[in-house]
Amino acid sequence: MSAVAIIPARGGSRRIPRKNVRLFHGRPIIAYSIEAALGSHMFDDVVVSTDDRQIALVAFDCGAKVSYRDEKLCADDIGPLEVTAFTVKGLKPFEFACCIYATAPLMTALDIQRGFCTLIEMKAHYAISIYGADDRPITDAAQFIWATRLALINNEPLAGSHTALVPIAPNRVCDINTESDWKRAERMYLELNKAAA
Repeated sequence: MSAVAIIPARGGSRRIPRKNVRLFHGRPIIAYSIEAALGSHMFDDVVVSTDDRQIALVAFDCGAKVSYRDEKLCADDIGPLEVTAFTVKGLKPFEFACCIYATAPLMTALDIQRGFCTLIEMKAHYAISIYGADDRPITDAAQFIWATRLALINNEPLAGSHTALVPIAPNRVCDINTESDWKRAERMYLELNKAAA
């Protein structure tokens, strides 16, 4: 098996300025995603796709590789899967790729491993982390999207019967888009670490 992790991280985040390198409990938040990817032992390479020098330096310091992307791929309407598909075309051939969100400090290496196992067991083209419960609709958990190389190269749509769902525990799901999301994620992180101690 050959696999690559792509972590899209542009410099121009609007709602939370410099979000991808902002300190989260003392470390740049992207460091948590890189650490989880490396700790999963699933990938030949962990690559941060960015347009930003500071993000690139943090990525290098954390043990990831860097792929610089064109400005047109940093617009607000460009999604992480589109960035992943573009990035993998410039890399050596592989069988699988995992798009990992840069701001997912509650994600674990085990989540990433479970995602791959689900992709294989379901014979899916994609496997996406989701959050949902009896009283809530299923939504993207904003942690990862596993994909086959062919699905990415052929630009297959994410939604469909070929996509497997990977449930994430509610106490480890927080999509960080606003300041209140950030504060909530910090509280959740503390609670998780307190429980683990």
